[in-house]
This record gives sequence, C-alpha cells and structure tokens, in this order.
Amino acid sequence: MLLYLCHVSSAFLSAPSEELISLLPAYRRERLRRIKNPADRARSLVGGLMLRRYAGILEDSDLRFSPQGKPSASRGSVFFSLSHSGSLVLAGVSSSCEIGVDIETPRALKKDIRRMICSAREQEWLRSRADCGSEADAFFSLWTAKEAVMKATGLGFSMGASSADVLPVENGIHRIPVPDARGIRTPELFSLFWLRAGNAFLAAAARGEDADCALHEMTETELFAELTPL
Repeated sequence: MLLYLCHVSSAFLSAPSEELISLLPAYRRERLRRIKNPADRARSLVGGLMLRRYAGILEDSDLRFSPQGKPSASRGSVFFSLSHSGSLVLAGVSSSCEIGVDIETPRALKKDIRRMICSAREQEWLRSRADCGSEADAFFSLWTAKEAVMKATGLGFSMGASSADVLPVENGIHRIPVPDARGIRTPELFSLFWLRAGNAFLAAAARGEDADCALHEMTETELFAELTPL
C-alpha cells in the first residue's frame, strides 16, 4: 500500500487554480462546482489530481462503485482512498485489496465523543493514557484507524465506530468484526498502519494482509509538475 501526502500552501487554499479543474473527471468537476468554500475546493481539487496521478483515474469510465458507494478503478486491480485535514491531503493506493485512509490534525473535541465512538476496552485504554498526559494523542490514533477501517469496508459509520476496536495501536494484522447485510458480525483480517506527519495523525487500513505501507510527501507544486495534460 502506498500513501501520498500533499502539503497544500495557504495561497492555494485561498485561491485554487481553476485551470487545473479541466484535468478532473466530469463527476468530480461537477462536485467542485457545488463547493463554495475556497479551501474545501482546493482540497477536493488536489485529491482528484492525486487520484489522476497515482491511481490512473482520468475520466468517469475509469471508476466503478460498490453497492455502498465506495469507488475503485474500473480496470485492473487498483483500490484507493482519500482524506484531508487542514492543509494536508492524503491518498492511499493499493493493487491488492480494499483500503481506507484517514488524517486528522489535533483539535478540541466534545467531551462525550470518546464514549460515542470507542469500545469499553478503548475507553479504558484512553483513561490509562490520561495519567501520562497523552490521552488526546491516543484518541486521534484510535479515531484515524477507525475511520480507515470503516472506509476500507465501504460501510462508513453504518458499521458502528465503537464496534471497530483497533487496539492494540501497533502496526500489523488486526481482527475486527464486520457486519454483513443481516447485521451479523464476523471477524475479518485488517492490516493497520499508524504514521505521523508533523502534528497530524495518519492511519491506513487494508482489508486483508498487506505487509508494507510507504509514505511519500510532496507540495502541490510538485504534484502539479507530475501531471500529464489531457
């Protein structure tokens, strides 16, 4: 699994280039037209360009969607996932199995969110981290991994965040129950990876055994220089 992290400048977040939109598939161009906030437009644009460069998504016909709406490449075995937070846009690409990625920059959280999304075992682990002043970091480690797992399954929050127990926070194989169409949960193998980029928390989940995860970082200028015009 390959991860690509783009550091987007404040100038581009304030005024994304309209010329680059022509490099996106029609469905994503239409989505961008509905986004009014410049920073949100910039992050969506960069994400689409990363999929063009690293997953080969050039036009609508290059995509297919699962029954849950999760996109993947229509030709060959290319699976991908996107996430963004602040000035960072993260793309994950795999040629072997469904994946999910998430990135979060630290921010203030509602007090009851831990109870809402964490299992009893995870809540106990978070309380133990509070004693050494690292509860917030521990929470974002859990949260990013949960998001990555829910994206990898294609179920999103319908999977139930608290049921996706991702402990221990160690790179490697984890068994996580996944519900079927009847709601019956069966443990599945996921390869989980945790990374840091500055103060940001990153996590990636592969639905199956994926022994490796490499991170490549770039600026938006470096990304744009690698793009091939239509």
